[in-house]
Amino acid sequence: MKRTLFFWLEKLKITRNERRAVSLLLIVLGSLLLTDNILTPQSPFDKKYYKTLDERFKERTAQIKRKRQRILARYKGKNFRPQSIASADTVKQQPAERDSSDIININHAGMKRLQSLHGIGSAYARRIIAFRRKNGPFKTKNMLLKIRGIGPGRLQKIEPYIIVGDSGESTKSDSLQPKKINHPHTSTGRSDSRTIINLNTAGAQKLQKLPGIGPAYARRIINFRQKNGAFTTKKELLKIKGIGKKRLAKIKPFIKLTE
Repeated sequence: MKRTLFFWLEKLKITRNERRAVSLLLIVLGSLLLTDNILTPQSPFDKKYYKTLDERFKERTAQIKRKRQRILARYKGKNFRPQSIASADTVKQQPAERDSSDIININHAGMKRLQSLHGIGSAYARRIIAFRRKNGPFKTKNMLLKIRGIGPGRLQKIEPYIIVGDSGESTKSDSLQPKKINHPHTSTGRSDSRTIINLNTAGAQKLQKLPGIGPAYARRIINFRQKNGAFTTKKELLKIKGIGKKRLAKIKPFIKLTE
């Protein structure tokens, strides 16, 4: 066997030094294989470090779970169902029943009072007030149908809660339409107890108490006074933008030029 091995080595023409090198390589390779099988490989991660993180994670999870259980325990036995809350938001709310003493006079109510009516928002409230200023007080509830957007259906919902005549309802501070003032000189010769507004001395708030005079018209009257001096005749109001003969006729009985 030995002779055969040497025969093949001689046939391959391998020198003694080459045989030694090959033998050395085989010995090194065998040693590496043996070492790999004997020694256990080390983990690429630090188990102690990740063990600490894992413990913190489990502790935090347990805290959240206990907190959730405490919250649910508050509603235990109270028939609490979260689903009912979500479904309640989608149910159309019916208008609450109004107290009979909370009837609104649409000829005197301001923005906030009008918006308390079901289906009347800020836009409709502004239209109602603008209609009052332009056409005077509402004489019937059906006159609301002349306002854009208010139809029979909407009127039917608010009709039980509104009036157009006197009801003893005091005007709120937010009212933009003053109550009707009687002519200072009636057919019976009696004078009205209310003070007539002096056009040359009244401020913006006082001028707005005149029928059909809002903040814009009050500012124009004051600006006219400052630019041209005191009014000498009531007809001078016609020189102010927006005040025509009809508007002048409405406010004429309630103004004066001197004390």
